[in-house]
Amino acid sequence: LLCEVEVALIIFGTPTTLKPTGKLCQYSSKDIDMLLTKFLQLEPTEVFSNQDYDLKDLKEKEKGGEEEREDALARNRRECASREELQSAVKSLRHTLGANSAPPTCL
Repeated sequence: LLCEVEVALIIFGTPTTLKPTGKLCQYSSKDIDMLLTKFLQLEPTEVFSNQDYDLKDLKEKEKGGEEEREDALARNRRECASREELQSAVKSLRHTLGANSAPPTCL
């Protein structure tokens, strides 16, 4: 249960022969444009990906090999999208969705 939070969820579906661009779904607790703008203006205090949880499992299993974990974290950080890449993706998404965002929809 999340209290006093703002949520924006964007899901890009895998392209298929029937829908070559893939399916695009969005949900937001408030205006998604406002949330995306806010996201771009702030520095995240925490950033997680599935790889972080994979590393956590690895850490619990191995209980050692500090250098290996540090190398894996460094690789993970290099693989993350840069701020510029995220801004470009948001701009593209806004263009795709149009100027006004509607309530949660699937395209």
